[in-house]
Formats: sequence, C-alpha cells, structure tokens
Amino acid sequence: MSDNSTMNQNQPTYRSHHNLHDLHLPQLLQQWKPTWAKELWLIDVGCSGGIHPSWQVFEEKLHAVGVDPLVSEVNRLNAENKLPGVTYIDAFVATPEYSMQQSPLQCHLFSSTSATSAMELMKLNYTKEIFNTGGELVFSSNKVTVDEVAAKHHISDCDVLKIDTDGHDYPVLQSAGKLLQDNHTICVDIEVQLHGEPGSETTTYSNIDNYLRERGFSLFMFEVFRYSRAELPMPFHFDIPAQTTSGQVMWAEGVYFRDLTIPNYETKFNFTITEEKVLKLACLYELYELRDCAANLLIKFADRFSYKAILPQLLDALTPEWLGEKQTYDQWMARFRSNPKSFYPEAIKEAMKRDNIPQSSDEGKHLERIRQLEEELASLRRSNSWKVTAPLRKISQLLGRKQ
Repeated sequence: MSDNSTMNQNQPTYRSHHNLHDLHLPQLLQQWKPTWAKELWLIDVGCSGGIHPSWQVFEEKLHAVGVDPLVSEVNRLNAENKLPGVTYIDAFVATPEYSMQQSPLQCHLFSSTSATSAMELMKLNYTKEIFNTGGELVFSSNKVTVDEVAAKHHISDCDVLKIDTDGHDYPVLQSAGKLLQDNHTICVDIEVQLHGEPGSETTTYSNIDNYLRERGFSLFMFEVFRYSRAELPMPFHFDIPAQTTSGQVMWAEGVYFRDLTIPNYETKFNFTITEEKVLKLACLYELYELRDCAANLLIKFADRFSYKAILPQLLDALTPEWLGEKQTYDQWMARFRSNPKSFYPEAIKEAMKRDNIPQSSDEGKHLERIRQLEEELASLRRSNSWKVTAPLRKISQLLGRKQ
C-alpha cells in the first residue's frame, strides 16, 4: 500500500510533448485502425491514491484493477471513479504461504532515518494520514494472489503489473507466477528494497531482478530514493516525511519490459511476438519517456506487420522538438548523422542562448538533468571513496593505454 501520487512519485513519467501531429501513439493507432488492440490491461497492487491519470492516454482501451488492503481508501476510490474500465478491490496480495507479519514493512535501516524521526516528532501516523487520506484504518480481511485477481476479473492478457507495497513486493510478484509464465505481461513496474537480510526469499532488489530476468524481462528504468539519517537530516523531496535530497539509497523503482529486440527472443523465452504486443509495448515505452526504445522496436518489426503503412507517422510522433521547433523523424536523424556534436550539452546550451529558447523546452529539461548528474559526479569526486580509489583508476588508465 502506498500513496502513488506523493510518496515516491513512482508513476510513469508521461509528459505531453508537442510532436508533429500533437497526438500520442495510442491515438494515432486508433485513427489508423480502431482494432489495433482489443484492450490494455493493468493490475496495480498498492493502489492507494488511485490509478494514475497518465494511463488515460489509452482512453477506452484502458482496463485496470487496483488492489489495496485499506478498505476505506478502496471505497473512496470506487465512489469517485469515473472510468468505466477501472475498478478497485480491497485485499492483501501475496503468495498463499506468505505471512504479512513474517517480513518487516520497512527494511531495518528505515528506523534510523530522518523520515522516521520526523514522523515521531509530528506524531504522524503515515499509513492513516498519507495512504488512507486521513480516514480511520480498516484493513481488509481478504488475501489473494495476483493470479487470483486476474482469474476473478477474467484477465487472460494482463499487459502491465505494477507493484508498490512498501516491503512485501517480492511475494506479490511471486503470486503472479502463472501470469508471467503464460507470457502475457510485457511490463512490470515494481518498488524494490536495496537492503535486507540475505536469502533467496527476501524482498530485495537482487532477488526481484533475478526473478524477472529469468522470465524474459530486462531493466529499463531505475530511480533510486535516498533517506538521510536522523543525526543530520537533509531536506525532504516532497512536503511529506519521506525521501530526502541526499542520503543513503534505500529504495528504488524498477521498470522492466520484455525487450523483444533481443536476438532470438521468441525462442529463448517461448514468447510469441504479435503485432498487438509490439504496438502496446511501443505505447508503453512512450508513456515511460522511452521514445528511443519505441522507435527501435517499431523499426525492427515494421517489415513483419501491417503498421509499416504508418511507420513514418509513428516515428514523427515520437520525435521531440529541436530548439522549440517541431521535427520530423527524418529531420532529427539527419541532424544527428551530419553533426553528432550538435547533441552535446554545450552545443545545445549555446544554441538555446542564441535563439532565446526557454528552459521549459525539451532541451531545457535535458540540460537540467545533465546539470543534476554533473552535481552528483562532483559530489562523488569530493568523497573519500573517490580519493582512496584514485590510484586504482590511474593504474587502470595506464593499462588501457598500453593495450
């Protein structure tokens, strides 16, 4: 159970970009062929706060089941829901043999963080005030597996499985064994703990990553969440006592997709690649701001499927602006091929200054992210670990030159 909109901000980073047609892939595909996909199914475990509005880009094709153990929150979500394809149910989700008490809700380090200290000082019941929007806590008496949720709601083809349960994510994932084994799911968005007891059944990133890779999923996105220690609190990221601007990494959001462009993927993972799955995957890539991956996928399978007839339009829709101007895919690629250095941060910065381009443009966002990474690198270089490993890096550089 988690507040999907405030705690970790771990929703698809979907942002409207001004493309050639001012449409996103699902809308373009709908105009081309209304039957391009029957429906897009999402199961969201830990749905407190509701299914994020970004999923509405799939319009009437969106079907989703949200599951959360907080009864009053589920009742509120159902009462306020206006999407016909979306429903919410109250239940704990895990494998049948898993006890919700056998694993701590948070990893042991959480008790030493400034977030925990702040909650104690504020006398804040986080579950009640944040997850349950202030209502009295009433927990569900139901316990189900993801596979049982799918069966009850006649979901034979679940495209996306989203899990955010603050500590119980691995048993939730394991309870979707049939769904993942049947190769219907193409995206798993899951919160992972980066610390915990060793063992094959603990809810740690290493176990979750191995489990998904064995089933044909590849990691595409990984956003870490830092928590400062109580002895020297750092500023919070949001207006709640949660992750901070610096501190030890403790949790992360991992987004996994089936990378259908891997050679011999169908044979390796017994997966049948259909046009519908390719197009859904491309739409999900766009939703998660992985437009380059969408282009790669669409180009690779274009000769195999009928969407080749509109491939230029799909690629144009994925192409970002360049210095505030709409670009076709061909224009974008011609620019890169003629002068790759024009994609350097300094070159973009100089061009933006010359043409008075606002920082709110696509390029401005890219430069801001680069600035943040540069600050992190500078901080790393000031650290003791960087100084201690300097001789080793020097040796590595010398060996590289000799080779």
